[in-house]
Amino acid sequence: MFKKITAAILCLSLILAFSACSSKSPKNANKKIHYQLSAEPKTLDPQIASDSPSLTVISALFEGLVRLDKDNKPYPGVAESWQSSENDTVFTFTLRKDAKWSDKDNTPVTANDFVFAFQRALAPQTNSPTCSPMFCIQNAKEVNSGAAAPNQLGVTAPNAQTLVVRLKHPYPDFPSLTASAVFMPCNQKLFEATHGRYGLERDYTRGNGPFVIDGKYGWDHDKYINLVRSDTYKGQNTPLPVSVKFTIENEDNKITDQISALTAGTVDAIQIPVNRVEDAKRYYMGTLF
Repeated sequence: MFKKITAAILCLSLILAFSACSSKSPKNANKKIHYQLSAEPKTLDPQIASDSPSLTVISALFEGLVRLDKDNKPYPGVAESWQSSENDTVFTFTLRKDAKWSDKDNTPVTANDFVFAFQRALAPQTNSPTCSPMFCIQNAKEVNSGAAAPNQLGVTAPNAQTLVVRLKHPYPDFPSLTASAVFMPCNQKLFEATHGRYGLERDYTRGNGPFVIDGKYGWDHDKYINLVRSDTYKGQNTPLPVSVKFTIENEDNKITDQISALTAGTVDAIQIPVNRVEDAKRYYMGTLF
């Protein structure tokens, strides 16, 4: 039984930023990270992914409105700022203008990409297994059951850089929720062009995060997914690794002792059995500092 990687370890291993006030780069900057996944990701579609390998890769390819720091506190992702009103039932997110999709046209990420993603996640035909955290949004349950149309969901885009989310009850910690995959944006034009294959192949996957799949042969199913830094990502944090190689576990490369694989340098990151998570944390913090 494996435990999902905590937000802190994932943040540190994949997207930790250089300190804005430091002139010295961390010793783990610009490295090539080797990460062993326990299985082939079932999909790289953030709105329906629920398995740990999929969510791990998605967290590097995509970025939501916020990210979470090592204390699980939200900091800017696509949203450069946000504010609440009406007793924490209305949240207004201001998106940064330099947020881009990882395509050749440098297509901007807009508030409409989030409106489409939220509506799609809750649509009954999507059958998302992870959309329940969205039920705090006005009319979310009704949309999910089919009792209300998607455009009745309490999410609107007054302009390209403004997303307004209306909740059905006060929820001061709502911004933290939006760091999870199901809240990440979806490019409607690409999604519709894939005809149901969104997130299943490299050509049918387009992210907005700090990493992209490395070229035409960057994803070999059941073997590996290779990522490199995105040229279009201009977020608050510069990713430390220059690349991330996700090796997909199979009979030929199966690892039975995860901590030994870390200490021997066989891998730089790997999912850890729940009874050894504390050992892994002690090892990881010892190599970072």
